Amino acid sequence: MSEVDERLYAGLDEAFVAEATAVARYTYFAEVARIEGYAETHAHFRDLSESTSRVSHGHLDLLQQVADPTTGRPTGETSLNLRAAVTGEPGKATELYPRLVGTAHASGPG
Repeated sequence: MSEVDERLYAGLDEAFVAEATAVARYTYFAEVARIEGYAETHAHFRDLSESTSRVSHGHLDLLQQVADPTTGRPTGETSLNLRAAVTGEPGKATELYPRLVGTAHASGPG
């Protein structure tokens, strides 16, 4: 990758993370609205989540030309996507969540 390509990849990766985070937030907000009985608000948040998801998919379409932003593995075809997905999951189980548990225990009760 050239320097420009690396900056573009980093920018797309940052944009993808921001959009993917927004999708999770809007999906959560939609579910809260549904539980609270706000059907119209639920529908708006759901639609916003779906629209934002499409934007994040566009970022992934471009990122896959280089590598999966999470694992650095090639993606595109299902067999490659499966390898990238499997490669990305163990870090959560062996690093992220144990660290969070340690932090929670260290911070003490409520």
